Amino acid sequence: MGTIASIQAAIEFRHSFERDGCQNCQHGRRLPLQPQQRWPSLECGRYGFFVKAADTCMHYAPAPAATALPTIEGGGA
Repeated sequence: MGTIASIQAAIEFRHSFERDGCQNCQHGRRLPLQPQQRWPSLECGRYGFFVKAADTCMHYAPAPAATALPTIEGGGA
């Protein structure tokens, strides 16, 4: 059969965090972690209800890509 990675590549497998969903939508918002929670909750900023990371809807809009931090060039002694 092959390795797990080769099988996943053959079937174009993607993890839930790689697929379109509320966790990477511009409308999705992470709520602050409460003391009794293990992981933060997600809320749809557009409609105001709780969602799960793999949920999606017809109004999905990709979040803008994170900008890279500027590098400090030079700085010689």
